[in-house]
Amino acid sequence: MTTPATKISIVAERFLLPQIERILEAEKVSGYSIFPGGGKGSHGLHPADGASLVREFSIVKLEAVMLDRTAAERIAEALARESFQRHTGIVWLESVEVVRAEKF
Repeated sequence: MTTPATKISIVAERFLLPQIERILEAEKVSGYSIFPGGGKGSHGLHPADGASLVREFSIVKLEAVMLDRTAAERIAEALARESFQRHTGIVWLESVEVVRAEKF
């Protein structure tokens, strides 16, 4: 049996991770995954397969699944307000179904 949940995906420069993690912890996110990333957007090209000149400016993708949609929306709003006004980053929410809801 599955349970409705919300997946929050965040793509940002690595140096923002401490700030992002603080926001997630404030909303009691039980866990998340971080993946190396890359791509092209309004801030230019971020190579996915090459080393960044400065590691902290490389792109990462962070994903978490939450049962509380309202908390996920608060995280997205906090990131937009606190992290992404002056720095590269994007956040989106998706409706998902999870197995073992007690893990979230």
